Amino acid sequence: RHARRIQRAYDCALLLATWHVGFLDTSRDFAKSQGMAQRQWENGIALLRLARVVNGRRWRTHDMPTIERALQRAMERALETPDVFFAWCNRHGQP
Repeated sequence: RHARRIQRAYDCALLLATWHVGFLDTSRDFAKSQGMAQRQWENGIALLRLARVVNGRRWRTHDMPTIERALQRAMERALETPDVFFAWCNRHGQP
């Protein structure tokens, strides 16, 4: 179950990163208008934060290959240690 959640978070984070690199909004409202559920957005942002790609509301990098590598490492880390991922979730994302 946790592995599926992390895989979905990775997919959402990658989509958010693609929007960012394409100069589109990555806000919760924009994601909702594109069909992404709030929980998906929250998990994607949590993984981006774990990857240290997003700091608060600011993106630290704008290079897609760099973002993908960081997300891959974050995904592996989140799978190995679930508590690390949940530490980056908001309070509603806690298990």
